[in-house]
Amino acid sequence: MIGRTVSARSRIVGWMLLLLGAALAVPTFGITIVWQAELDRQVDARLLSEADKLRTFARTSRDPYTGERFTTGAALLTAFMAVHRPEHNSAFFSVVDGRADRRSPGPAPARLDRDPTVVALMARTADTRIRWLDSPAGKVRYGVVPVQMAGDHADTRLVLLSFRDQELRQERHMARLLLASGCFALVVAGLASWLVAGRVLAPIRLVRQTAERISETDLSQRLPVRGSDDVAALAETFNHMLDRLSGAFTAQRRFLDEVAHELRTPITVLRGHLELMDEDAGSRHRQTRALLFDELDRMRRIVDDLLLLARADAPRLPHPRPDQPDRPRGRRGGQGAGAGAAALGRGRGRRRPCAPGRTASHPGADAARGQRGQPHW
Repeated sequence: MIGRTVSARSRIVGWMLLLLGAALAVPTFGITIVWQAELDRQVDARLLSEADKLRTFARTSRDPYTGERFTTGAALLTAFMAVHRPEHNSAFFSVVDGRADRRSPGPAPARLDRDPTVVALMARTADTRIRWLDSPAGKVRYGVVPVQMAGDHADTRLVLLSFRDQELRQERHMARLLLASGCFALVVAGLASWLVAGRVLAPIRLVRQTAERISETDLSQRLPVRGSDDVAALAETFNHMLDRLSGAFTAQRRFLDEVAHELRTPITVLRGHLELMDEDAGSRHRQTRALLFDELDRMRRIVDDLLLLARADAPRLPHPRPDQPDRPRGRRGGQGAGAGAAALGRGRGRRRPCAPGRTASHPGADAARGQRGQPHW
């Protein structure tokens, strides 16, 4: 049902927009996924790099107040965060014995060091694996680096945070720009494809309009053939089909016309000889003569019907003029061909009676008479 209600032009434009939309959407979403995966890799590498910086700092740095090696983990982390500032959308804070101690300077998307739940989670973490954390600022990638100094029994940890969703803002903005430009391209492509499809399908519409104008009485319509593409081949094939149809209809009319003319001649001759016969002969001869006249009338009506069929659908319908008018039925005392046939059948048993007053006529000719309004002779 869809193919019947939606035009070919609309289907072509719809499929073109569908393919173009898929061609734009797949790379856009693919690029977004690749960006996200690459960002996650960069975030993990950044956190690992900060952990390596802390280890290097613990081996090489000295307490700025005493000039000696750091004796507590809290002092080491305080000095480290004072020297190493986190990158954009990142933050550090230290946890000492299950409580937040110090944090890195600078703004952060969210102060997770003030969240007791987050601090308790960091204090319970026993390994250095990088994990995900949900926060008010979105997804956060974090890692915990335990710090243990000789002689320091405090549980000290450095928490490294990277706010991944904040990092994705630029990528998401680029993805929205790509989607907006793709939608604009779809609108432009839809308008262009609508115009192009209309020009491509114009010869098809011309074929349909020409076919609607063509009838049996007018097969002179032809399609203009331009170029050598598939549409031109279709128009040429359609014209050849019209030529064959025109020849077939012409041959049919010629055949019917010739058959009708050939049959009228012997019928006229037979009628003339019967009229020359003596009407005062015996009753059997009169009945035979009347029956023959009735059958000749019926045969002449069939011939007239053939002529009418041959000329009914022609551009100019000729008015049939029979050679001789029908004999009045009153001269036989109101008896038709059926009565004469019945009488003859009782005498000789050679003819089957037919219904009184019934005459044979071609159904197509009767329909043609009804349409043209021609009298029935």
